[in-house]
Amino acid sequence: MSAIERHFNSFAQQGGKRNKKVVESKPTLAQSIFIPVEYEVLKELAASEWSSLKTVDRAVKKETQTRYLAKYREFLDSYINNGDTYPNTILFYGLVWASDTGNFDYAVKLADVIANTGQRFELGFKRDAITLCCDEIMLAQEQFFDKHKTLTEEFLDAFYRIKSKKWQPDNIITTGKFYRMAGRYAQEQKDYKQAYDYFSEADTINPRAGVKKLIKEMAEKL
Repeated sequence: MSAIERHFNSFAQQGGKRNKKVVESKPTLAQSIFIPVEYEVLKELAASEWSSLKTVDRAVKKETQTRYLAKYREFLDSYINNGDTYPNTILFYGLVWASDTGNFDYAVKLADVIANTGQRFELGFKRDAITLCCDEIMLAQEQFFDKHKTLTEEFLDAFYRIKSKKWQPDNIITTGKFYRMAGRYAQEQKDYKQAYDYFSEADTINPRAGVKKLIKEMAEKL
């Protein structure tokens, strides 16, 4: 059994190893009729701070995002732990701030809530929240793999969610990249059958994933 499959089996047995406290049901937003006054106040403040980042110097942007995330962390944790499901734009702000600052553990936690409650946000982004989170995790994973030839815990957690359909990125490029990376790792481990399968899945999902040569190479090793 490959390292990836061992991780997935362990994850499944524990019902989500790293982030257990998430909303498991999928109520419709129409059912979420109670929106506390605290949220309305914080939403306006968070929107203002979100907009202010457009003019923040690049050198201090991550520091500012870290400060903003810490500021709303208690509110976000309360929302999650209470099992609230009302539409919450601060979830998206927090996910972006966590992803941009490399706090992927918390970004995954927020992404789980967004996915499980079916929330979408119209804030001028071409990507949805799940895809944004996945793309940032993948960028960090690619850099890490080039140096260490292995997979990060965050990548494995995100890939588990993609494979199990808990997360569904809104474009084939993102999903294809995850299967391609899993294939690269399997290839590095000389698990050529697993590599072939992952590369083939990447090609099925996105014919432009850049794995056709790799599929041929793995087939020759089987």
